[in-house]
Amino acid sequence: MLRELTYIEESHPHQRGQWAEPMAKLLLEIKAAVEKAGGAGRPALTEREQAEFLHRYDGPVRRGLELNPERHTRRRQVEQGASKAGKGRGRIGQSEAHKLVTRLERRRAEVLRFMTDFEVPSDNNQAERDLRMVKLQQKTGGCSRTGEGAREFCRLRSVISTARKQGQGVLDGIERVLRGQPLTLTS
Repeated sequence: MLRELTYIEESHPHQRGQWAEPMAKLLLEIKAAVEKAGGAGRPALTEREQAEFLHRYDGPVRRGLELNPERHTRRRQVEQGASKAGKGRGRIGQSEAHKLVTRLERRRAEVLRFMTDFEVPSDNNQAERDLRMVKLQQKTGGCSRTGEGAREFCRLRSVISTARKQGQGVLDGIERVLRGQPLTLTS
């Protein structure tokens, strides 16, 4: 989400600082508040803190919708004139900024889930790290020769990733799996 907001901020100079940047700053502020509350042993933000953040969230979303209204005519129709109006097929394409701000509006609960449930991470960095090795192997090795080879590589990466996340030794985890003893998950 932060990357998309940065992209909108950089690619729409006429909107600079009006909604995407304040939204990014707010999301980082919420993340910091969640980390502080979690570090203090609190299970959640107070209802007052949550209400304050929700209220502040709606301002940049409203401003973003004002600056990026929904398109009702196709770009090609506007360029060719009104004589061709109504002959397009499919849905009308919307700007990237409109799609993002609409998603922020419609998916507010999902975007802010990390604020109400401390078990949900505020970013997808772990998922990206989990995929990095697969992409690196693909880049350096070219590709897997067989489907079975690809599956074995992914299984091995999965065991390594799970062992690390569970605080277990990687070699011990691989050894256990090879002996037919699955990793035991800790909570």
